[in-house]
Amino acid sequence: MARATTRVRTTARAAALGALVLALAAGCGAAGDQGDAGAPPADEPLPRRVLAGGGTQREVQVEEITASRPQVRAWTFSCPLPTGDVDRSLLADLGPADAVRVLMTRPPARDVDAEWTWTAGARAGALLAASPTPPRVTSLHRDRDRLVVDIHAVDVSALENLRLENPSTVVPAFDIEPLGAHSFRATFSLRSRSFGGPELPLPTGDLTLRAGRGIEPKAETTLLTKLPMRVRCAELRLAIASPPRRAVVVEVTAPLDTHEVSFAGQYALQRAYQGSDAVLSDSVLFQCYRGEFATDSQAALDEGLRAFRPELTRYWGVSDFSVQVPEGSVPLLIGSREWYDALATSRFLCNNIDFDPFFRKRPGQRYLQTFHGYPFKSMGRGFWHGKGHSEERISREQARRNEEYDAILVPSERAADFYRSEYAFTGTIMVTGYPRSDVLLNADRDRVRTRVLDRLGVGVGQKVVLYAPTYRDHLTTRVYAAKRFDELDLTALTRGLGPDYTVLVRGHNNNQREADRTHDVAQVLDVTDYPEINDLTIAADAAILDYSSLRFDWALTGKPMVFFVPDLDTYFAQRPPLFPFDESAPGPLLRSTEEVADKLLDLPRLLAGQQADIAAFNAEFNQLHDGHATERVIEAFFSD
Repeated sequence: MARATTRVRTTARAAALGALVLALAAGCGAAGDQGDAGAPPADEPLPRRVLAGGGTQREVQVEEITASRPQVRAWTFSCPLPTGDVDRSLLADLGPADAVRVLMTRPPARDVDAEWTWTAGARAGALLAASPTPPRVTSLHRDRDRLVVDIHAVDVSALENLRLENPSTVVPAFDIEPLGAHSFRATFSLRSRSFGGPELPLPTGDLTLRAGRGIEPKAETTLLTKLPMRVRCAELRLAIASPPRRAVVVEVTAPLDTHEVSFAGQYALQRAYQGSDAVLSDSVLFQCYRGEFATDSQAALDEGLRAFRPELTRYWGVSDFSVQVPEGSVPLLIGSREWYDALATSRFLCNNIDFDPFFRKRPGQRYLQTFHGYPFKSMGRGFWHGKGHSEERISREQARRNEEYDAILVPSERAADFYRSEYAFTGTIMVTGYPRSDVLLNADRDRVRTRVLDRLGVGVGQKVVLYAPTYRDHLTTRVYAAKRFDELDLTALTRGLGPDYTVLVRGHNNNQREADRTHDVAQVLDVTDYPEINDLTIAADAAILDYSSLRFDWALTGKPMVFFVPDLDTYFAQRPPLFPFDESAPGPLLRSTEEVADKLLDLPRLLAGQQADIAAFNAEFNQLHDGHATERVIEAFFSD
């Protein structure tokens, strides 16, 4: 007869859970006896013996129950468990097609701790096996900067490694205290440290409650009626829910108020911003990407202004309060009233991407566009044309940027020509080099390397390789988001390099907005969420690059690099280059993981073979990167 499986719950002590197996025998034989398949005849004796853990047979009292249909056989039985003190009456129902159902004859006790499975077999009768049930969450509440979770579990060992987690954030329970028999209270901080950095509020994302290896505590039925539960405090918002699978999920978002998170509220705030006539203040509003980091040339300019223009208030638009902003600056949640006020009243605006379409520069404001990488792939007219935009729309986009930007930053005169042609830009082009590159030339590299590797938990004696692929258009999932390019076999790479190497995987900013991370490969650390790419550039001994503009920054370090470009023949179909890729890649172009590992095995030899190419590359592309770009920009743009 085909196997049929159903689940019931009953009570057993923890010591018995692993070994307990009950087998209900057909007729007068034990469960292991062979017999004919199918339901027993009506006159056949009922089951009388049960095989309990370790092969012990126990007599049980069986009482036949009158069935509503002649073909249905049903009985109840009770059996002492191996602990000797637990007894439970069950109802077993052998129905049509020999489907076996096992049901509790009364509601389970509060100390239910095992899930039992009854399986009907063709020749072995039926098996009733126990396995631990997941812990059950009975209540939750917030206590200041903590989340308090009450859990029912067999004992505290069932809550080993209790945590809230997603691919980029892990929040362990820092305290678990007993409340009574099988009842515990776990406390989680609503603040965390990223890569050993300062303690900050939890970042935006969905955190799932887990214990042990893949065990997900379930929400108790009484708790389900109270979910979803929403909590807002000064540092974050929580939405606690339990999806159909009944795992407990904590959604963390920025602490915008109810009006600010609604579409209607945002529309009203944008209209009010556009009509603002507030007086400009001595302040600068910095923004980087979508606010997930405070980095790039904006961070260098913030540091420079702190020294040279201390009277300016320095604001940062951030996605949430997990973003660490430079010392002395003020974080503002993007989309909040305070952020709109700063956008309307700051005398200086500085961004590395465009503000959203509602943006209107006010009279007296000055907007510096820094962009976020050395221009190489199609942009402006070429990019929009590739997207199928009409000439009218392209002209409109060019005109909008000419109206908004007071000045743009470029790393060389050659790059200035690209912006003049692609954006038809007629405003001020500051050919200064990028402020973000200054630290690569000015920092005490040994000190920075030691600090960064300590944060990452990597020994200073390790050979560290930074793998930083750019995003691929065909992996885009939504605006400003994409899955990570994963054709490099990290397992094979680390196996080929050996135990003296550590590989740091740094996804593109677009990859950071997706959840895929690499956490299961030995000698590999996923540093996509590490806040400062310059730290990683200084700490690593070699780099695996591709079409990313990071190669222009990396070349300033003079360290060896290879280019993993298995899709070289197809990559530029969607994003044509502004100039040939070969002339801006001072290292070997490789197409397989084995080639990459072979080149990186001897770093001194690799560097010796490309030192002249790196020097020529820097002379061509990085002649203005001398460690003083920040000073030039502050003097040219932020001086009254």
